[in-house]
Amino acid sequence: MTTKPVQIPDAIMARLATTRLSEFPPDQQVRIVLALFLFERGAISFGKAAELAGEPRVPFQLLAAEMGIPAVRYELADYEEDTRTLEWWAQRDRDQAKTP
Repeated sequence: MTTKPVQIPDAIMARLATTRLSEFPPDQQVRIVLALFLFERGAISFGKAAELAGEPRVPFQLLAAEMGIPAVRYELADYEEDTRTLEWWAQRDRDQAKTP
């Protein structure tokens, strides 16, 4: 992976040091924040975000949850599609039950 150096103001790094991220090295703190931001905006998948953050997926998922960021997006359209699918299966089961 190609990398680019970035200058982060000391005030930002000091702010990160007061968060749960303080247990990580400074460069990883910045990668984690960037990864979570990009994931929240839909720019990258959760797996790519974990990779960018340099963390295994499950610990990264727990970290995201602690920061109020769900790893799974379940939109209204997903719910509606799931409901239609469940209704289809229920009807199929009813139809099969009627067949001798």
